[in-house]
This record gives sequence, structure tokens and C-alpha cells, in this order.
Amino acid sequence: MQLFSLLYFKRSPLPLTITAALMTFSGCAIQVSPEQALDDEIKEYRQIDTPTEQQTQTLKKQLEESESRSPWATASLANLYNNKEASQQDKTQVLPLYEQAFEEGYLSAESMAYVANQHLTAGLPNADKIKGYHYLRKAANLNNEWAQTQVANLFLDGNDDLQIPFIPKTSILYIPEDHVDFKAWYCLSTFNYRMDKTCVEKILLPNANAQNPYALLGAAIAYENGWHVAKDQAKAIGYYRQAAEIGVPNSKQYLGELLLAANEPDQQAEGVSLYEQLIGSDSALASGLRTELATYYFQHKQYRKALALAQSAGANAEAYYQLYQQYANGLGVARNRAKAEAYLQRAAVSGHPDAMFTHYSAAKLEKNERVRLIKMAAEMGSIEASVWMAKQAKSVADEDNYLFWLKESAIEGDIDSQIELAQYYQTHFSKLAYAGIWYQRAADQGSKQAKRWLAEHRYLSLKLTSGKLLKDGSFILPKDYRLIFDGSDQYLQANIEQVWPSHCGWVIQRASGEATVAVHQSKPWCEPSDQELELMYEHGVNKVVHNNGATAVLLKNGQVITWGGRQIGGYLIEEAQWHEDQAENWQELLAPYRAMQQGVIDIAALEGGFSALTKSGDIWQWGVNGKATHIEGQYRQLLGGYNNIDVCGLTTDDTLNCWTQHAPEKIKPVVKGVTSAYATPFSRGGYGFGIVGMRGGEFEGMLTSWSVYYSNIKHDRQIENNKEILKHNWHNLRQDKAGNILATNENGDVALLYYSGATRFGGFSYQPHLK
Repeated sequence: MQLFSLLYFKRSPLPLTITAALMTFSGCAIQVSPEQALDDEIKEYRQIDTPTEQQTQTLKKQLEESESRSPWATASLANLYNNKEASQQDKTQVLPLYEQAFEEGYLSAESMAYVANQHLTAGLPNADKIKGYHYLRKAANLNNEWAQTQVANLFLDGNDDLQIPFIPKTSILYIPEDHVDFKAWYCLSTFNYRMDKTCVEKILLPNANAQNPYALLGAAIAYENGWHVAKDQAKAIGYYRQAAEIGVPNSKQYLGELLLAANEPDQQAEGVSLYEQLIGSDSALASGLRTELATYYFQHKQYRKALALAQSAGANAEAYYQLYQQYANGLGVARNRAKAEAYLQRAAVSGHPDAMFTHYSAAKLEKNERVRLIKMAAEMGSIEASVWMAKQAKSVADEDNYLFWLKESAIEGDIDSQIELAQYYQTHFSKLAYAGIWYQRAADQGSKQAKRWLAEHRYLSLKLTSGKLLKDGSFILPKDYRLIFDGSDQYLQANIEQVWPSHCGWVIQRASGEATVAVHQSKPWCEPSDQELELMYEHGVNKVVHNNGATAVLLKNGQVITWGGRQIGGYLIEEAQWHEDQAENWQELLAPYRAMQQGVIDIAALEGGFSALTKSGDIWQWGVNGKATHIEGQYRQLLGGYNNIDVCGLTTDDTLNCWTQHAPEKIKPVVKGVTSAYATPFSRGGYGFGIVGMRGGEFEGMLTSWSVYYSNIKHDRQIENNKEILKHNWHNLRQDKAGNILATNENGDVALLYYSGATRFGGFSYQPHLK
């Protein structure tokens, strides 16, 4: 037996008709496809250690002229065009050929990473940054380590040129598994306000060693703040020291700050020494460090040192205010009223809240302008400004504003405000515990009046119900829950406007407009990222929904944010691996994120994800194994959800459509001619929800109802066959804050048509003539 093969690179090429080579084996002829024959020749060419120029040109010509080229052969041709000696004309073909190969199915992670890099860096003609990111993402999802780290970095920072938003939370999906310190850096970048439980327990603590510097820093921060570990200052100092010794950025500053706040004089002295070293070696930090050290000296009555540091701190509001205090009171320097006033004005203009109050309360201003500026100082945290605002409101008999600012002053720790609020509660609430809470706060700060009251009411239990919004506008956190952002339960004791449950905690809206989150200490996937927290704090919240593992929040600016388990809706962009049925281009993958950035009017929770209705009339559904679906159509209402697998929408042509979370493309029209509809969940948990609708056209004013359960839609005649309901024409179908469905008849009587506690398993209830 002999095996013959055509080695075209060793001699002049034969006509292409011969490339359908015949191979003889035991006397039998086996036909090889032209495509395979060409691939075989490429393989043999690549086995040559140093191919000649003629061999290279011969193969290149065959690849150029072949009508039967495999995707791999096309990529090989691109590679032949891409060499140092190649002409500019040849180089212009490299990227288009690679792209052709990819489109035809050549999925080489290394080649895609190379092409991505050439596009991003303009290393070859025809470079396009957007295309570069497209191939970078594909290479990352095919487990190319370089591409994964590049995508992760882009998510952490955002990139306007590539149209990549700042989505740090999503970067963890791309960080290579063995890049432990990169993951630690991700944790520090994404969860600065409160570290994620997974970060602390799975990434930081097990890897806090010299090989993983950022894990060391993260472990120190976790122990300093008690994030998912018992607070331990000694361990925090130890980890900070190790991080500082190997040069981790910011570690010396954090260590110095912790030492300055310690009780031991030796540790304080070490903190001072560390700050002095940093001031001399890091010009970028010098101003802030001088101010912090000046504050330390001022608090410890070392006024001359404080003065020298504050004077050298530069343009710093805190330093200006301290200099005002020193010159105004002769602390470490002779009193100088003119200098004091100059520093006070600088501090006020620089935004120091106490300076703003002191300056603007005495300045020659119109009354409205004075109120505006002092209100600004109060909102920025000046206790004196809050007290002033309360007195101002009281003087004009504005009770709502008086109570608001009185509570803010009491929260901030003003003893007189605490006692005044306690007395108000004692007069206006039958439950003395409301007053007792504030007397206790004042007593803790040394108020004799408060202590006397508490002594006279020793029988009183000061415990108030936790986990619900109380009638005085306070919210008591239960055990094992912690507030993110402020971190202090004091913040929750007044002026809370609304509280919604999340999948493992609460979203809390203050009357002043900002919102924040309380989470369960011991559960994973509870903490929102810094980005999500800041958006809630800045914009406030309209609605919160959740399933068992994730939460979605509709902000007042029409934006939706999510957190929790990534494959049930916790991530708006979820992509751990690339699959053929996923979005191939970046803009398609980003579409749900863009849709949720503004113009959302309603959201609903599904068992495995979420849905949202936009102003454009489209409905988006995401979650359910990380996929997002765009349900196009002119919808004007989103119905149902309720942590169920079903969801419905009412269209602008009065059609009620329903679908399941697993098959949103299979839309089932339920009924037409419905002008308005509302849904409420079945009572006492469980699946399913009920819908009450009002018909139009020839049936105008007629009410009808359905039950929805696991996509089994059936008519529920409890309302349609109710004789009392059939007597009337109905209008103004609506839903109140409690979820009850109301309608008004021609006589002006209001009927309660459904409420979630109607029956054990849910159902419709008709209660007429409500007032």
C-alpha cells in the first residue's frame, strides 16, 4: 500500500480542477472535497520550518483563487497577507478576511482576540473600534484570558468611544477564574459602601496574602467596618500593615486614619507619623492629609500644630472652617475678626455646611434667599441649620415643615430637638413608646430632663415594631439587618416616606427624596453595587418588586436598576458564556440596559426575572437564565407578575395579552375590547393573580374578570354574573395604594371589587357602596 498526496507547495500548482484530488488506498478511490484538499495543503505547509517565498506565494495564490475555501482557509489567507514584508494593499485585506472567516464559523479565540486588538489599536487598515469590541467580547466568551481581562476593565471604567456604559457589577462575569487579585480589585471598586458577602467570604478573606495585595486591603476594610465579619480593629490594622508594606495604593492612608481614631496614644502617635510621611511623599494627597491631621490636632487642643497644617492645606473647605474657628476664638493664634470672617466666607463658598449656616444666617440677604441657603446647609448636614429651619417653619405655622426639620435635627443629635419631638409625640400619640425613644436618645447624651422622664416611666416598654413603617415616619430595623450608605439605625428614626421589601431586606425612601437599602447581614446577593446605591440616593424610588433572589427598582427618573442573583434578573446584562442563540453584537446585548435607562413606566416581578413597560409601548423581560426578550407592541399597561411565571399586557387597541416567562414569544390574546384593567395577586402567597377589566364599545361600562394561573387563563364569572354589578354602568376603574381595585357607578357609589385577603386562595370580592 502506498499513500500519495499532492504537495503543491513543492512544485508548480496544478489547475484548480485537479484539487479534487484522488487518494488511492488498497486499490479503492476515495474522493476528497476541494475544500478538504486545500485544508490539507495548508496543514502540510505549516509543518515546514522555513517555507520559501515561492512556497508561500504558491499557497497564497491557491487560497485567493479557490472557490471552495473553508473558514479556516480564509483565516489562513488573512494570516499570509499579514507579515512584515506585506504591501499596504495586502494589509488592507487582513481584517476583512478574518471577519469573513468568523462569519462563516471560524471560532478561534486567539484569532478573535488578535483581530479585536488590531481594531482597537488601529494596528491594521480598516480598523473600527466598535468592531474591535464586538470581537473582543466574543474572544472573552470563548475563554481567551487576555480578552476577558480587557472586557472586565472596560466594564469597570466604561468607555464612551466604544459606547460601553459604566457597569462595574457586570465585569465579574469576565474576570478569569484564577485572577484572584483582579477579583479583589473588582470587589473594592464595585462595593465600596458595603462589601458584598461573596466578596468578603469567597475572595478577600481566603486570599489575603502578599500574592494578592488588593485582597489584603479588602480584608482590612471588611474587619474595620464589620462587613460580614465581626468588627475587629486589631485585625484591620494588621491587614492594613501588610498591604502598606507591599505598596498597595491607599493602604497607608487608611491605616493612618484608623490609627488616629484609636484610643491608644501609641497608635495615635504612629498614625501621626504615618500621615507626616505621606504628606512629604505624595503631593496628590497632601492637601487632604494636612486637613485631616489638622483636625486631629485641633480636636486634641494642639492648636499651633493645627493652625500650621490648616494654613498649608490649600483650598479646602474643612481647613478654611477650622481656621475661622481658630482666628475667631483665639485658639493657638491671636484673635483676628477680619481673618476669621474671610476664612468663614471661603468655607461657606466652598460648601462647608456649618460655615454656610454661620455665614448666611448673619449676612445681609433677602428673607427668601436666606431661607434657601440655610435650607441647603441643612440638607448638607448642618445641625444648626436644621434647628433654624424648624424654628422658621414653626414661626409661620407650617406644621409639616416644622415636624420635618425638627425630626432631622433630632436625628442629627440636637438634644433640645429630641426633647421637643418627644413632647410632641407624647401629646399627639397614644403610645408613649414613640416619645420614649427620643427621651432615651436625649438621656444617652446626658439630658437630665430626659432622664427624669424615663425614671417616671420605668414601666414603659420602648420597643416598637420592627420591619414596618411606623405611623410617626420611622422604621425600626430587625436584628441581623444593616443599613447601607449611612450605616446607622439613627438615620431611620424619622422622616421615612415609604418602605418596600426587597428579596433580602428593604428599600427605604426618605421624605427628603433620597432612598437607600437595608440588607440582611448573613445572606449573599443582598448588596446593590455603589452605582445602584448612588442612583437611588440621587433620584429616589417609585416602585420596588422582587422575586426570591433579585430585586428591581423603578426610580423617579424613569430608570430601572436591579441587583441579586444574576440569572433571575439581578443583572440587566448577563452573559457568562457566548452561545449561538445569544446576542452576537454588543449593541443588541446592550439593548435591555439602554431601554431601562429612562422612560420606564412600570415593572413587575416574575418567578425567574422581571418585566418592564416603557413609554414607547414596548415590554422588556429579562432574567430566566440570563436572557432578555423584547416584546414589541403598543402596550399601555403591564399587569400581573407577582413573582409568578405569567405576565400580561393591555394594548392600545384594547387587547389583553398574556404569556409565560419561559415563552414570551408565545403571546396569547385573552380578550379584546377592554378599556382598562387592573390585577392583584392571589392572597396568602402562592401563584397566580386576578384581573378585573372594564369593557368598551357596545359593552361599555361592563365589568369582567379573569384568573391567571401558570398560563391557564380561564374566565371567572364572579363579577360578570353578579346581579348587583350588572345593574350599573361603571367608570373610573382604578387601583389604590393597597392594591385594591375600585370602580364608581353612575350614582357615584364606589365598589371594592377585589382585595388580596378576600379568600384563602384568592378570588374576587364585591363590596358595594364604599365611601
